[in-house]
Amino acid sequence: MNNHKRPLAGLLLALGLLVAPKAQAQHYDFEYKPDENHSVFIILSEVWAEANEITAEVAKFNQREFGGAQLQIMRYKMPYISKQPVLFVTNLKSEAQALDYYRRLYEPFNKPDFMQMGIVEMAFPISDFNFNQVLLRESLDGYEAFFLANYRP
Repeated sequence: MNNHKRPLAGLLLALGLLVAPKAQAQHYDFEYKPDENHSVFIILSEVWAEANEITAEVAKFNQREFGGAQLQIMRYKMPYISKQPVLFVTNLKSEAQALDYYRRLYEPFNKPDFMQMGIVEMAFPISDFNFNQVLLRESLDGYEAFFLANYRP
């Protein structure tokens, strides 16, 4: 009876060795792609934020600051990032447009109200490629360092 178990164990070991390199080779790095479409992540505070109200405030900000642009606001449930829905301002055509949006959020004397009251935990631009990496990894780990190293906020 032991003879029948050995081939099965050997087969499982061989399959494990074939699968393991693929799992190890799967590597999720962020990439700097300035000409790719971007979004701006807006991560709401888990304490203060009311997602519906903030979405409306972001829409008002978009209309006031970028009236002619076709910006959209999307909300995603990403419990690995926040208990609150995460807002994405989409349809930014490049890094330059995303950084312009980001800078206006943080302007010292012209910040929108939702950026001044501790409602927003953080906000930052992200390319479509890097957004997909976040989804695959279910994590933002390392993105802040990547952002600071590659973008000029």
